[in-house]
Amino acid sequence: MTHKVSGPSRTSRCRQQRGATLIESLVAILIFCIGIIGNLGLMAQMTRAQGGAEWKAQASMLSAEIVATMWADKDADQVNYNTVACGGHARCSEWQRKVSRSLPQGKGTVEALGGGLVKVGIEWTIPGEGVHGYAIHTTVAR
Repeated sequence: MTHKVSGPSRTSRCRQQRGATLIESLVAILIFCIGIIGNLGLMAQMTRAQGGAEWKAQASMLSAEIVATMWADKDADQVNYNTVACGGHARCSEWQRKVSRSLPQGKGTVEALGGGLVKVGIEWTIPGEGVHGYAIHTTVAR
């Protein structure tokens, strides 16, 4: 005599699991795609941040350049470097042209505050981000 074990047969179990592997694969692909999209968004933000850092570094170098020019220009008074009088002073107006060429919509200002104190300001505009600025105060004494 043989006894049969009651319960689901092998064929009915296979029918119940049919398609489970496909669903698991689709869920795995979905999770993978979400991760890829997240990484792409992060890369876009990193690229934007690097571009901003590049413009700020450029502004820093341009500020240091005009201060060094003021130190080296023994014939000129600091008042010659004021933004108002800058157009009449060749070195200052050349620096302003360099700022406008180096930065997007760049504008450089120099202000002699008296007593050797100088303020250098640079502004630039990045489309979609607005106006950015960089300023230093330093002493140029002779």
